[in-house]
Amino acid sequence: MRQAPGPLAVHPEAGCVYFAERETGAVHRTALASDGLLAQDTAPEQLPGFTAPHCTGIAVHPRGTYLYASTALTLAVTELSPRTGHPSGRPVTLPLPRRRP
Repeated sequence: MRQAPGPLAVHPEAGCVYFAERETGAVHRTALASDGLLAQDTAPEQLPGFTAPHCTGIAVHPRGTYLYASTALTLAVTELSPRTGHPSGRPVTLPLPRRRP
């Protein structure tokens, strides 16, 4: 890994971890070994078109069907294959709702 990982989330059914690079916001998927540690025989793969610069949090939907990554102003969402954890749709970036004082 060239960048230090920022926020991360585990997808237990798919056996993988997602993380965002702190500076670039590129979101990656990497496999977990059977002992629950990061697999050492495969390199992390960048999810195409899915970025969250200066990511503040990343989460997997409880059903494993969506991946969310937030910044201070936006929420990026992509659909996932629940069994493999691979993206199955195009990422969408939405503005976060403004809080009322």
